[in-house]
Amino acid sequence: MRISTFREKWENLAKENGLLRFCVLILTAGLILEGLFMAMSLGKTSVVIEVPEYLKKDFSIKEGKPSSEYFEQWALSLVPYIAGFTPESVDFNIRVFLSYVHPKAYGTIETELIKLRDEVKSVGISQAFFPQTVVTRENKVRVTGRQMRFVGKTVTSDEVVTYEIGFRMEQGKPLIESMNVTTDSGRK
Repeated sequence: MRISTFREKWENLAKENGLLRFCVLILTAGLILEGLFMAMSLGKTSVVIEVPEYLKKDFSIKEGKPSSEYFEQWALSLVPYIAGFTPESVDFNIRVFLSYVHPKAYGTIETELIKLRDEVKSVGISQAFFPQTVVTRENKVRVTGRQMRFVGKTVTSDEVVTYEIGFRMEQGKPLIESMNVTTDSGRK
């Protein structure tokens, strides 16, 4: 009788072990599949959005194309670097502004800004810009405002200036592809 009980228990233990092995195998396969799914979904859903310093309006990015509000806020963040400076800050301002310029436009824009820097340092010009209106058309932004130039404490010019900046999205980063500065008397 003891042998039949022993065999019965042995068979039950063998069935339990088989069931436990099957459960462990299924759980391991599920864990591996979940890990693969997580790894694949992380690669697809990671989105990097460069946000401007000046962020006052909501914007949207649909199918990789940002709304005009996005470019407007970038323009309002970047224009102060080239529109307001002192002889001491002009190098830093130009370096920061140029870090957002598209490589195809870099040479042209850098040349203009280097001329400005040389003039600012040789004469000791300080400049302040006060934006008044912003007009956005797709990826081009026009910021118009009052610009004052000083040499020491003397105001050398006080005029209305328009900065027009054209943007281009490349790999999720807004880059400047064109820049025009005009005064109320004509092109600068």
